[in-house]
Amino acid sequence: MRRFGLEAKELRMRSFRIFAVTLALAGLPCFAEDGPEAPAPVPAPETPAPPPAAETPAPAPEAPAPAPVPEAAPAPTPVPAPAPAAYPFEAEVSADRVRVRAGGNINEREIKTLAKGDRVTVLEEQYGWYRIACPEGCKAWLSAKLVSPAPSEGPVQVQVSLTGDNVQLRASDSPKASSMGSFPKGTAFQTVRRRGDWVEVLCPKEASAWINAKYVAPLNGVVRPPLSPPRVEEPRQPEPEPKPAHRPEHKPAPKPAPATAEQKDWQRLEAARADMLRLPLDKMDLDPAIAAYQALADRCRAGSQDALRARCMARVEELAERRRVREEIRTSIGQAREDLQRKLEEINAIYEKRREEIEKQYLESRVQSQFTETGWVGGVGRMIGCPANYRLNKGGRHLCFLIVDKDETGKEPLDLRPFFNHYVGVIGERHHDPDWGDLIYVKMIQVLEEPETP
Repeated sequence: MRRFGLEAKELRMRSFRIFAVTLALAGLPCFAEDGPEAPAPVPAPETPAPPPAAETPAPAPEAPAPAPVPEAAPAPTPVPAPAPAAYPFEAEVSADRVRVRAGGNINEREIKTLAKGDRVTVLEEQYGWYRIACPEGCKAWLSAKLVSPAPSEGPVQVQVSLTGDNVQLRASDSPKASSMGSFPKGTAFQTVRRRGDWVEVLCPKEASAWINAKYVAPLNGVVRPPLSPPRVEEPRQPEPEPKPAHRPEHKPAPKPAPATAEQKDWQRLEAARADMLRLPLDKMDLDPAIAAYQALADRCRAGSQDALRARCMARVEELAERRRVREEIRTSIGQAREDLQRKLEEINAIYEKRREEIEKQYLESRVQSQFTETGWVGGVGRMIGCPANYRLNKGGRHLCFLIVDKDETGKEPLDLRPFFNHYVGVIGERHHDPDWGDLIYVKMIQVLEEPETP
């Protein structure tokens, strides 16, 4: 046992010496485990060990079985991190009542409000704002001069197309409003209404708007692309005090070129036209004005006076349209007058006929009240002993006998023969005879007009 302990100690010393030599060769200081640096060991003379006493050899201890080494788990396969989304990409609104604006600034005009869960298409990012394709229902404005057909004033639902190229779609009805896209000639839009010189339309998918990036989440598990840093304004440097500048000499404005004879005639015609337009339409002297503008247009020289010729021809068309309207009005008035005259003639004919009927009835009533009897004068025929030669009939019925008293000379002052078969009125004394009936002693007789026959 002692020998076994000495061998172990010697083995430790050899290991330490080898470690020290290695450090010395490497140029490093060597320290002991538990204290200051140890001096190099001096080998001691070996003393022969006394022979061991005879002992019963102890059985050698069995070496412990080596502990099982656990198998190493296989390393997990690294999953690559998702790459940032590339523009454009689909995204979803992550908050409620998120405003969509015409530009990437909170001061820009609001054009729509989105709810949580609405999907948008992100086109690009600038300073924490996403430019997106316009969601459905966004409205913007176009110049009414650049669309065809031009809609009427107020609410209107028609489809129009652009007549110009690179037409700007504005956020409001102002040429200074933010642009939401530029569109080529022929692009179709659905109108909503017209106000003045502007038309409100529904935004197409090609139009763009802006939304705050912090309220938008990319879809399909992609990572939001890195946002650009916010816009930082540089501090303003104090402006240097302005130095007194040398005032330039005042130069008079160039005198306008003298007006040509055609321009003077144009001004004179415009003044006469303004005075004429104050009159009623039927009193405007349009033909001389049209002829004067046409003559001035013919006098304008090609090239230098094309604009003046165009204005003259516009005035000719305007006045010709006024003349056409006036002729239509005059034709309508003439036709109305003819219809009215015809109606008046019909009314006058009805009036005259009615007047004659009333007058006739009045005369008949007066005759009947003025004469003793009226009727047709007829003969008595062969009536023996009849006191008269004529009688009065009416409606095929006998009325009375007509008797003329003789005067002192024995003659009859009235001759009834000219009144035979005539409708007459008789004035006289009426008597009744028991044998012959009514008798009228005629004092006056007068022929009357009567359509009936005896």
